Amino acid sequence: TLSGFFSFCTFDIPNNKPYLETYLNVTGESVKFISVNDSFRQGQIEVVLLIRLGDKIVHFDKYNLKSPVISALAPIPDFIDQQRTTLDTGTYQLELTIRDKNTNVKEATVKQTVRINYPSDTISISDIELIDTFKKTETADKFTKSGFQLIPFVNTNMFYPKEITNLKFYTEIYRSDKITPAEDYLIRYYISNNESNKVLENFIISLKQKPQPVNVILGDIPISNLYSGNYNLCIEIRNKKNQLLAFKQMFFQRSNTENKPMVTADLFATDVSNTFVSLLNNKDTLIEYIACLYPISSSMEVETGESIMNRSDIHSMQQYLYYFWSRRNGNDPGKAFTDYMVEVRKANDSYKTQIKKGYETDRGRVFLQYGPPNVISESKDETNTLPYEIWQYYKLHEQSNKKFVFYARERSSNDYRLIHSDATGEIYDSNWEVKIHGFEGSGPSLDPSKPLRVFGSHADDTYTNPH
Repeated sequence: TLSGFFSFCTFDIPNNKPYLETYLNVTGESVKFISVNDSFRQGQIEVVLLIRLGDKIVHFDKYNLKSPVISALAPIPDFIDQQRTTLDTGTYQLELTIRDKNTNVKEATVKQTVRINYPSDTISISDIELIDTFKKTETADKFTKSGFQLIPFVNTNMFYPKEITNLKFYTEIYRSDKITPAEDYLIRYYISNNESNKVLENFIISLKQKPQPVNVILGDIPISNLYSGNYNLCIEIRNKKNQLLAFKQMFFQRSNTENKPMVTADLFATDVSNTFVSLLNNKDTLIEYIACLYPISSSMEVETGESIMNRSDIHSMQQYLYYFWSRRNGNDPGKAFTDYMVEVRKANDSYKTQIKKGYETDRGRVFLQYGPPNVISESKDETNTLPYEIWQYYKLHEQSNKKFVFYARERSSNDYRLIHSDATGEIYDSNWEVKIHGFEGSGPSLDPSKPLRVFGSHADDTYTNPH
């Protein structure tokens, strides 16, 4: 199946118009390469880019994207494309379709909402472009900006495996000369924990800038020692009075099991007397309160929580519970805990099974991690399918229009498993329809690249248009 990664950023040109920059990384292994002569071969993709403002098409482009020419024995590489489109201020609907010109495989389409707004009377920050490599250049091509050749890091999961040791990015600051015309200003970029918003002190870089119509920031943060988890790359602009003038952030994920932090000493130094946890003295209750944190915990917090529960020490569990919630809400951790437990009770009421509590199920985990979905499409009696639900979120972190597909293996069961989602960091299975039709692990031999279509099934339409 043809596959790849797509992302985009918007930028401004003061005294001119903003523009949209799109990045496409085609997975080479998903493309059919054909011979161009006896020794070399090449792949070719047809790309269609459509941009709408309301019902009006404001941009349409159709072009062929060719891979590098490679020898017959060389490994197949991924290949990247970048395009720029001038647009006015507004909210646009973008649709990108790619098709392998050398096969009859169905095209792949992605849709995104693009918002452009760079006020002329205030300082602002462009989108953050993640960079794979950069170098100074005097030769202009589609990958050059501000005197640099910037090869984008195109990964819709915003995922950094342990092999990548530096987070590189490009961004622009606009109209600082209008806001701080007579004085330098401070730019600080850093990494924060996505769950707690806590700034990681070892990942902060500060620099002064002289006010300009456009200030270019080419950032490079070493992340060898950044352990696995969910994070934000943050950029803030402050004046000499330390007043925040502008802020931008981008969500990303890190996998780095070689750098797991030990349980911090400040956890066991936490004084929990006269706090909400001091009233919780039942071991089983504390274990339950820690266990139900799983859906909103980072991988390290899960491991730490399990270690604390295995100790079965009441004081240590009190310390961990308080430590966990004080990282989420330093001003009122007790309220954060109480509010969350209200949601846990909702999950338990709606998604519990005979052997699982609600927060232990897939639907309960998604509900607690992301909140209630905007749309739930249920199907319990559809012909030739097992019971399934499709959840849609209009907004999920920095993502838009994300969906989750759950199904039950037995019609009488309330235990719905998550089998597919297009959200960052979630299980992805383009063949999810095969499973809801009951052919998981049994039944006729199926081509896994071709989802099963059954007469009378509405699953694909329900996924495309949840209701």
